[in-house]
Amino acid sequence: MGYTLKDICFSYENRVIFSGISLEMETGGFHGVLGPNGSGKTTLLDLLTGHLKPENGNILLDGRRLDGFDAGELAKKCALVPQDFRVNFPFTVAQVVMMGRYPHLGRFSAPGAKDRELVAQAMAATGISDFSGRHVTELSGGERQRVVFARALAQDAACLILDEATSNLDIGHTLALMTLAADRVKNNGLTVISVMQDLNLAARFCRSLVFLKNGRVAAHGPVDEVFTASVIKEVFDVSSSVYFDEIIHCKQVTIL
Repeated sequence: MGYTLKDICFSYENRVIFSGISLEMETGGFHGVLGPNGSGKTTLLDLLTGHLKPENGNILLDGRRLDGFDAGELAKKCALVPQDFRVNFPFTVAQVVMMGRYPHLGRFSAPGAKDRELVAQAMAATGISDFSGRHVTELSGGERQRVVFARALAQDAACLILDEATSNLDIGHTLALMTLAADRVKNNGLTVISVMQDLNLAARFCRSLVFLKNGRVAAHGPVDEVFTASVIKEVFDVSSSVYFDEIIHCKQVTIL
């Protein structure tokens, strides 16, 4: 489930966010999106999910214009894990995860055996089965984040879009969910597009990185090519030392 962006322009009132950016993120990759605050990371995800419309240019999803999909079609293809999930009604955890199946259900149709199985699998994979009957209004921020992650997995879409999806999680659950996503990229051909703040986490799990700055693509390519001290200096204006970590077998960075 790959994306192609062609000459995308977008503004909020008088503030230009993107002015003619082009980008391609292929199917079956783990793509990290990095950049300082205000660089357009979340706006990019909102464009990819159809929540925002570009003023000019085209966004293609598997070669088809994104604006040609209706909401139901797009929900079957792309699942979003937002940075912050809040709900005021006391749904149970299982009910919230089941919401991921709604795009696949007919109007007025009740969930079937397959839906219940996928929900159970998603809760098991994210480690929330033990509190499936609790109300989401009673959960901590980290617990809610795992619930919404499970909801996205239950949606069974070909593309998983993560907007700082681990920002409320401790390191153990962060590594568990990122490993879960990476395994599905490797074994199931899932496409993951993830906005991230942690440079080392991005270098560890992503196959390719998109660096944004001031609404432009500052660098884009495989981790080994673009995860460099010079790119980090250009994008974040900090000095760093990039090295290959022999223990986890990937590039990492120390900020100087």
